[in-house]
Amino acid sequence: MVNALTGSLMAGYAFLFIRQLPVGSQLVKLIAFGLVALNPGLVSINIQATNDTFAISFSFIAVYYAYQLLVQPDEISQPKRDWVYLGAASLFAALAILSKTNASVTAIAILAAFVVKAIFQRRYQFSLYAA
Repeated sequence: MVNALTGSLMAGYAFLFIRQLPVGSQLVKLIAFGLVALNPGLVSINIQATNDTFAISFSFIAVYYAYQLLVQPDEISQPKRDWVYLGAASLFAALAILSKTNASVTAIAILAAFVVKAIFQRRYQFSLYAA
């Protein structure tokens, strides 16, 4: 029962995530949500009594909050909101790792995305020669 509720929570976050994608057609968004929500593999994992549902759901929610932080333009960045998104992404990544250690791949990917954004945002220039 708890796995099914957690899977439903992930479906809700999938709806929020797909709704914000920069795709013009609402039909494409509806089809994408249908493919995620009615995926037979995901449905079968959600009805089993394993911790895979928690790892998948918490990883997906962590990616959702990381996406919120990564796609916002720097001009309208709000530090308080940024900390909330970063904290939520970190919390759900930690919960995913605690539920199944395979989810550490997701946490590493999120961390790598934050590092890449920080490098390109600061426009660092790397050189083999010291200036």
